[in-house]
Amino acid sequence: MPVKIKKKDKILLYKKEHPFDTLQNIGDYFNVSRVYVHKVLKNNGLPTTRLKKLKVVYCLVCGNPTEKQA
Repeated sequence: MPVKIKKKDKILLYKKEHPFDTLQNIGDYFNVSRVYVHKVLKNNGLPTTRLKKLKVVYCLVCGNPTEKQA
């Protein structure tokens, strides 16, 4: 008999595997509200903010990655 995993545990696992997704994206995936996702993450000690992807700028002359300058 297969073991049924609770939705809360699925949300926690999904957040660990997809740290760049927003709470809204996670809520849409599981058909729950973003507030519910926030509550589940907060109660289990996971960050509720998403990680932001770093932007890499390449040098037009040599093609090497450089630090972004303002």
